[in-house]
Amino acid sequence: MTEESRCTSPPTPGPALTRALARLPACLRWALAAVATSSLLAQIGSGGQSALAAAGAGGYSSLPGLRPPQLRVSVNRAGQASGLIFIAPIPSSTQPMTGEAGPLILEGDGNPIWFHPVPSGEEALDFTTQSYQGHTVLSWWQGKLADGAGTATPTAAAASPAGFPQPGARFLLFNQHYQPIRTIIASEGWTADPQELVTTPHDSALFIADRLVPMDLARYGGPADGEVWDMEVQEVSLETGTVLFSWDLLEHVSLAESQTKPPADEPWDPYQVDSLQELPNGHVLVSVRNTSSVYVVEKVTGRIAWQLGGARSTFKLMPSARFYWQQDVQLRHGDEVSMLDNGCCGLLPAGIGPAEQESHGLLLRLNDIDGTATVLHRYSHAPALYTSDHGSMQTFRNGNALIGWGTLPYLSEYSADGALLYAASLPAGDASERALRLGWRGTPPGRPQLAARRDGPRTTLYVSWNGASEVKSWKIFTGASAARVKTNPGPIVAVAQRSGLQTAIPLSTDGQFFMAEAFAADGALLGISKPARVEQSPRKGKRPTGTSGATR
Repeated sequence: MTEESRCTSPPTPGPALTRALARLPACLRWALAAVATSSLLAQIGSGGQSALAAAGAGGYSSLPGLRPPQLRVSVNRAGQASGLIFIAPIPSSTQPMTGEAGPLILEGDGNPIWFHPVPSGEEALDFTTQSYQGHTVLSWWQGKLADGAGTATPTAAAASPAGFPQPGARFLLFNQHYQPIRTIIASEGWTADPQELVTTPHDSALFIADRLVPMDLARYGGPADGEVWDMEVQEVSLETGTVLFSWDLLEHVSLAESQTKPPADEPWDPYQVDSLQELPNGHVLVSVRNTSSVYVVEKVTGRIAWQLGGARSTFKLMPSARFYWQQDVQLRHGDEVSMLDNGCCGLLPAGIGPAEQESHGLLLRLNDIDGTATVLHRYSHAPALYTSDHGSMQTFRNGNALIGWGTLPYLSEYSADGALLYAASLPAGDASERALRLGWRGTPPGRPQLAARRDGPRTTLYVSWNGASEVKSWKIFTGASAARVKTNPGPIVAVAQRSGLQTAIPLSTDGQFFMAEAFAADGALLGISKPARVEQSPRKGKRPTGTSGATR
């Protein structure tokens, strides 16, 4: 791609996806995203583009305030890893977002189980599960990111660089009832970065924090009155907020290792920490995208124990094992390293460099004896994709790997031998920083929600319970009044299998009031809705979203 790219009205990118694209001319940003998007549409097939265009946001009669983006599943084969799909939709750089931003849990068929929209202007990233005090909890980053258009920073009157987290950024922990139990912020002078939070067995959390540091950058080819986007690994007590450990990259990683160059008119982003992992030997793995390196740090001394990739790699990477601009690095079994190798693309002060290679999932084997790193598995998309930022690769015990393609709205699961088992896509204007499969049992407070709509002679019930992962079926009762159906319900008028976040149940039975009961797979009663009175459908002939699974 060159400066000859032609475009006239490029869309405005979402702040969360502009970190790696922020210094490009607008036409280049648009063209890069457009090329990658068109390559996957070709793979989906001749009907793929119209299908993606038709995809949008769910609208629910029983949950009128929710509009989660819809996930379109195009490949769904046997052999997938277990677990629910965890994503957090955010605006992409191609067009305005469809639906709302926020943490989203889905079944493998794309049907939502739980959605939590964030306030307008905020975004949610790094959505996952954590272990805290013996319980599985939800966690994510939430806040505002600078758009590069003049947002003031705490350290200077100059504009924040695009993607820089703004004051008020925080990590949240929610329990299985979807109630907030902890809010985690960075220490004074720093702001919580959205890339990663990891809880530890000793009730603490590791995460990344950001700040801007004035610096003379002339020796690196930048301005004498420049600024550096500094990053620090922080560990804080989840009980007191006390900082237990910190590791400032400016103090430990030379700026000369960065593969980016200082821009002339905004802060330099030389590091971009993209993932963390606490290791069992008291070390911390720190992946730094803009040095194309992975560092293992001794927490006691702050010393770098060993490095993979970059100019000072401890291990010699075989040609096929070389990676660039990586994301989501994890050390497995002591001698294996998994990651998404973005392979794209180096940022220059006045544009973008060529892609080193296509984006792909990568699993490496480290050999301490001969000091080499070799490829165990490589998971490539067909046709090739070039995702410029974000992304994830999750590995499973059965050898599968799930890849979230970062700035592109796609996720793919592969078997150990590279066969595509699962493929899904968000609407073209949306993306998710990561895509994961995780175990989760959610038991929301409150009751199931029920709405009853009449359209001519037909009555349709819409029943939902946002976050109730264990609901498998619904039973419907009727009565002549709200009190009657609540205290002395009549016979069961319908039984329906749960079908997504909202189940639509058509009825041929007359009635004015209905009530729904939610049941688990073992027949246990989980919850009862309030009585709902039948209302005339607001748009005759236009039925609200929902799929039918009713039996009489």
